[in-house]
Amino acid sequence: MDGAVTLAAGAGAGLLYRQTGAWARPSCPCDRADVWAVDRWAITGDTPGSETPANVAVLAGLIGPLLLSGWVASDTKSWANDALLITEAVAVSGLITQGLKLGFSRPYPYMYGPARWPEQNADGVNYASFPSGHTALPMAAAVAFAEIMARRHGAEPWVWVARIVGPALALTAGALQVRARNHFLTDVVAGGALGYGIGWGVVALH
Repeated sequence: MDGAVTLAAGAGAGLLYRQTGAWARPSCPCDRADVWAVDRWAITGDTPGSETPANVAVLAGLIGPLLLSGWVASDTKSWANDALLITEAVAVSGLITQGLKLGFSRPYPYMYGPARWPEQNADGVNYASFPSGHTALPMAAAVAFAEIMARRHGAEPWVWVARIVGPALALTAGALQVRARNHFLTDVVAGGALGYGIGWGVVALH
Protein backbone atom coordinates (compact mmCIF):
# COMPACT_ATOMS: atom_id res chain seq x y z
CA MET A 1 0.00 0.00 0.00
CA ASP A 2 2.75 2.47 0.92
CA GLY A 3 4.49 1.86 -2.38
CA ALA A 4 1.31 2.52 -4.34
CA VAL A 5 0.58 5.70 -2.38
CA THR A 6 4.14 6.91 -2.92
CA LEU A 7 4.04 6.27 -6.67
CA ALA A 8 0.59 7.83 -7.09
CA ALA A 9 1.45 10.90 -5.03
CA GLY A 10 4.78 11.34 -6.79
CA ALA A 11 3.19 11.03 -10.22
CA GLY A 12 0.44 13.47 -9.26
CA ALA A 13 2.94 15.98 -7.92
CA GLY A 14 5.00 15.70 -11.10
CA LEU A 15 1.94 16.23 -13.28
CA LEU A 16 0.82 19.30 -11.35
CA TYR A 17 4.36 20.71 -11.44
CA ARG A 18 4.60 20.29 -15.20
CA GLN A 19 1.21 21.95 -15.69
CA THR A 20 1.91 24.97 -13.50
CA GLY A 21 2.47 27.24 -16.48
CA ALA A 22 -0.89 26.28 -17.98
CA TRP A 23 -3.04 25.91 -14.87
CA ALA A 24 -1.89 28.71 -12.55
CA ARG A 25 -3.86 31.96 -12.83
CA PRO A 26 -1.81 35.04 -13.82
CA SER A 27 -2.74 38.21 -11.93
CA CYS A 28 0.05 40.73 -12.50
CA PRO A 29 1.05 43.56 -12.88
CA CYS A 30 0.98 43.40 -9.08
CA ASP A 31 0.74 46.13 -6.45
CA ARG A 32 3.05 45.61 -3.47
CA ALA A 33 0.51 47.47 -1.33
CA ASP A 34 -1.66 44.34 -1.59
CA VAL A 35 1.02 42.25 0.14
CA TRP A 36 0.80 41.68 3.89
CA ALA A 37 3.24 43.84 5.84
CA VAL A 38 5.04 40.80 7.23
CA ASP A 39 5.77 39.65 3.67
CA ARG A 40 6.56 42.96 2.01
CA TRP A 41 10.27 42.98 2.82
CA ALA A 42 10.76 39.89 0.65
CA ILE A 43 9.97 42.00 -2.41
CA THR A 44 13.06 44.17 -2.02
CA GLY A 45 15.34 41.85 -0.07
CA ASP A 46 17.24 40.26 -2.96
CA THR A 47 20.53 38.79 -1.72
CA PRO A 48 22.81 37.62 -4.55
CA GLY A 49 23.80 33.98 -4.33
CA SER A 50 20.99 32.89 -1.99
CA GLU A 51 19.29 30.53 -4.42
CA THR A 52 22.16 28.08 -4.85
CA PRO A 53 22.67 27.33 -1.14
CA ALA A 54 18.89 27.04 -0.81
CA ASN A 55 18.88 24.30 -3.44
CA VAL A 56 21.83 22.59 -1.76
CA ALA A 57 19.98 22.67 1.57
CA VAL A 58 16.92 21.10 -0.04
CA LEU A 59 19.01 18.35 -1.62
CA ALA A 60 20.73 17.63 1.69
CA GLY A 61 17.39 17.66 3.47
CA LEU A 62 15.97 15.07 1.10
CA ILE A 63 18.96 12.75 0.71
CA GLY A 64 20.29 13.01 4.26
CA PRO A 65 17.40 11.22 6.00
CA LEU A 66 17.55 8.36 3.50
CA LEU A 67 21.28 7.87 4.01
CA LEU A 68 21.12 8.25 7.78
CA SER A 69 18.25 5.78 8.06
CA GLY A 70 20.40 3.24 6.24
CA TRP A 71 23.34 3.95 8.53
CA VAL A 72 21.38 3.26 11.73
CA ALA A 73 19.12 0.46 10.41
CA SER A 74 19.68 -2.99 11.83
CA ASP A 75 19.26 -4.68 8.44
CA THR A 76 18.42 -4.01 4.81
CA LYS A 77 14.72 -4.74 5.26
CA SER A 78 14.39 -2.19 8.06
CA TRP A 79 16.18 0.40 5.96
CA ALA A 80 13.93 -0.28 2.98
CA ASN A 81 10.81 0.13 5.12
CA ASP A 82 12.08 3.34 6.70
CA ALA A 83 13.21 4.78 3.36
CA LEU A 84 9.80 4.03 1.87
CA LEU A 85 8.01 5.93 4.65
CA ILE A 86 10.33 8.92 4.25
CA THR A 87 9.82 8.90 0.49
CA GLU A 88 6.07 8.57 0.94
CA ALA A 89 6.03 11.62 3.20
CA VAL A 90 7.95 13.61 0.59
CA ALA A 91 5.68 12.46 -2.25
CA VAL A 92 2.46 13.27 -0.40
CA SER A 93 3.90 16.61 0.66
CA GLY A 94 4.81 17.34 -2.95
CA LEU A 95 1.34 16.48 -4.19
CA ILE A 96 -0.45 18.66 -1.66
CA THR A 97 2.05 21.49 -2.06
CA GLN A 98 1.64 21.58 -5.83
CA GLY A 99 -2.13 21.45 -5.52
CA LEU A 100 -2.11 24.41 -3.14
CA LYS A 101 0.28 26.32 -5.39
CA LEU A 102 -2.18 26.04 -8.26
CA GLY A 103 -5.14 26.76 -6.02
CA PHE A 104 -3.71 29.97 -4.60
CA SER A 105 -1.69 30.99 -7.70
CA ARG A 106 0.23 33.49 -5.60
CA PRO A 107 2.79 35.59 -7.49
CA TYR A 108 6.41 35.17 -6.47
CA PRO A 109 7.99 38.20 -4.75
CA TYR A 110 10.04 39.08 -7.82
CA MET A 111 6.79 39.63 -9.71
CA TYR A 112 6.28 42.86 -7.77
CA GLY A 113 9.27 44.43 -9.48
CA PRO A 114 9.93 45.28 -13.13
CA ALA A 115 9.22 42.38 -15.50
CA ARG A 116 12.38 40.46 -16.37
CA TRP A 117 11.05 39.50 -19.81
CA PRO A 118 8.08 40.69 -21.92
CA GLU A 119 5.83 37.65 -21.35
CA GLN A 120 6.57 37.33 -17.63
CA ASN A 121 3.23 38.60 -16.31
CA ALA A 122 1.25 36.18 -18.48
CA ASP A 123 3.34 33.09 -17.70
CA GLY A 124 1.71 30.85 -15.10
CA VAL A 125 5.02 29.50 -13.79
CA ASN A 126 5.45 32.80 -11.96
CA TYR A 127 2.33 32.25 -9.86
CA ALA A 128 3.20 29.33 -7.58
CA SER A 129 4.69 30.96 -4.51
CA PHE A 130 2.39 29.57 -1.80
CA PRO A 131 3.32 27.35 -0.05
CA SER A 132 7.08 26.86 -0.29
CA GLY A 133 8.01 23.46 -1.68
CA HIS A 134 11.65 24.20 -0.82
CA THR A 135 10.51 24.07 2.80
CA ALA A 136 7.67 21.53 2.75
CA LEU A 137 9.50 18.62 1.12
CA PRO A 138 12.71 18.55 3.20
CA MET A 139 10.61 19.23 6.31
CA ALA A 140 8.47 16.18 5.56
CA ALA A 141 11.59 14.05 5.08
CA ALA A 142 13.23 15.38 8.25
CA VAL A 143 10.19 14.88 10.48
CA ALA A 144 9.41 11.42 9.10
CA PHE A 145 13.02 10.39 9.73
CA ALA A 146 13.00 11.83 13.25
CA GLU A 147 9.72 10.11 14.12
CA ILE A 148 10.96 6.77 12.82
CA MET A 149 14.17 7.14 14.82
CA ALA A 150 12.18 8.07 17.92
CA ARG A 151 10.23 4.82 17.61
CA ARG A 152 13.30 2.67 17.09
CA HIS A 153 15.82 4.49 19.29
CA GLY A 154 13.72 6.67 21.57
CA ALA A 155 16.15 6.46 24.49
CA GLU A 156 19.13 7.68 22.48
CA PRO A 157 20.03 11.36 22.99
CA TRP A 158 20.90 11.84 19.32
CA VAL A 159 17.23 11.41 18.42
CA TRP A 160 16.67 14.94 19.70
CA VAL A 161 19.43 16.12 17.38
CA ALA A 162 17.50 14.60 14.47
CA ARG A 163 14.35 16.38 15.63
CA ILE A 164 16.15 19.73 15.53
CA VAL A 165 18.75 19.64 12.74
CA GLY A 166 16.54 18.34 9.92
CA PRO A 167 13.68 20.82 10.41
CA ALA A 168 16.21 23.63 10.91
CA LEU A 169 17.80 22.76 7.56
CA ALA A 170 14.39 22.85 5.86
CA LEU A 171 13.61 26.26 7.35
CA THR A 172 17.05 27.49 6.31
CA ALA A 173 16.30 26.51 2.71
CA GLY A 174 13.06 28.45 2.90
CA ALA A 175 14.72 31.49 4.45
CA LEU A 176 17.34 31.55 1.70
CA GLN A 177 14.55 31.46 -0.88
CA VAL A 178 13.01 34.48 0.80
CA ARG A 179 16.34 36.28 0.52
CA ALA A 180 16.42 35.36 -3.18
CA ARG A 181 12.95 36.93 -3.71
CA ASN A 182 11.57 33.50 -4.58
CA HIS A 183 9.23 33.18 -1.58
CA PHE A 184 7.42 35.22 1.04
CA LEU A 185 7.82 34.54 4.74
CA THR A 186 4.28 33.18 4.95
CA ASP A 187 5.08 30.76 2.11
CA VAL A 188 7.89 29.31 4.21
CA VAL A 189 5.84 29.14 7.41
CA ALA A 190 2.99 27.38 5.60
CA GLY A 191 5.36 25.01 3.80
CA GLY A 192 7.11 24.15 7.05
CA ALA A 193 3.84 23.46 8.85
CA LEU A 194 2.55 21.38 5.95
CA GLY A 195 5.71 19.30 5.70
CA TYR A 196 5.84 18.81 9.45
CA GLY A 197 2.25 17.62 9.62
CA ILE A 198 2.63 15.21 6.72
CA GLY A 199 5.97 13.83 7.92
CA TRP A 200 4.51 13.21 11.36
CA GLY A 201 1.21 11.88 10.03
CA VAL A 202 2.68 9.33 7.62
CA VAL A 203 4.70 7.73 10.39
CA ALA A 204 1.88 7.99 12.95
CA LEU A 205 -0.42 6.03 10.65
CA HIS A 206 1.98 3.11 10.88
